[in-house]
Amino acid sequence: VCVLGRWEVEELKENAMPGDRGLVLKSVAKYHAISAMLKRAFVFDDKPLIVQYEVNFQKGIDCGGAYIKLLSSSSDLNLEYFFDKTPYTIMFGPDKCGEDYKLHF
Repeated sequence: VCVLGRWEVEELKENAMPGDRGLVLKSVAKYHAISAMLKRAFVFDDKPLIVQYEVNFQKGIDCGGAYIKLLSSSSDLNLEYFFDKTPYTIMFGPDKCGEDYKLHF
């Protein structure tokens, strides 16, 4: 799902390893989103959940974020209508605007 912004899959511009590709945002100052459903809900009981991702701001960043959101399970969840207020269980990632730089969790 892409919200307003456009993205493509490309190789890194610098320090790339062969075959290393990622999502590259092509629209400036737009909201972007991509989503996928888990095959089954994850139950936090006796097994840890490990989620890892890497963010590379190839041209730097003035203002924006690069979050991963693990959405809350609900019967009316429709990823076609994913937006910033969609309920989530976990969100983490960098956020920068001007001199203010945060890592959300």
